[in-house]
Amino acid sequence: MTPESTSQRSAPPASWRRGRGPLWAGFVLLAALACSPSAGAREEIAASTEPLELSSSPSRLEMPLSAGARARLLQALSQAGPGAVALRFDGVRTVAQPGCYYEIYLDLPERAPEEAAGAHALGPESPHYVGNLSLFGLGTEPGGATQDLPLAPTVRRLRERGLWQDSELALTFVPRGEPGSVKIARVALTVE
Repeated sequence: MTPESTSQRSAPPASWRRGRGPLWAGFVLLAALACSPSAGAREEIAASTEPLELSSSPSRLEMPLSAGARARLLQALSQAGPGAVALRFDGVRTVAQPGCYYEIYLDLPERAPEEAAGAHALGPESPHYVGNLSLFGLGTEPGGATQDLPLAPTVRRLRERGLWQDSELALTFVPRGEPGSVKIARVALTVE
């Protein structure tokens, strides 16, 4: 086999080079989906009313859920994706880069998280575990950053085990590492 025949065999068909092949069609489809009005559209169904300041001890935030919010939440949970329900953290900012992250738990009993045991043990194995609020690379800009965490898997787990309280969202933030001053302007529950 000569070098000329090898290059001819490995070249893509002319229709692909002109932008009409399957690869080009895939890019066009992805671009259309990303630009469609419904792509990534989220509906906010509950939100905190006050800013939250996180420190070196566990913090708790309670957000009441109206009857309408509960109905919309259950409707969103029936969707297959883990991102059907999410927590949105808006305006996350720090005075200086902290050397920590915060584990977030849903409906963890009010007793001190360090005392939690059994079904309420802390860590990713806990049915209450939502995820981590990462502060790595977070700037100190006045507006702060926005982070989303999927909540649907946690709510489904708690419902299956009879641990879900649907009248409110009770979030517990447990610091891991060396915390600094972290402020969150707003926490919202969103659905697709």
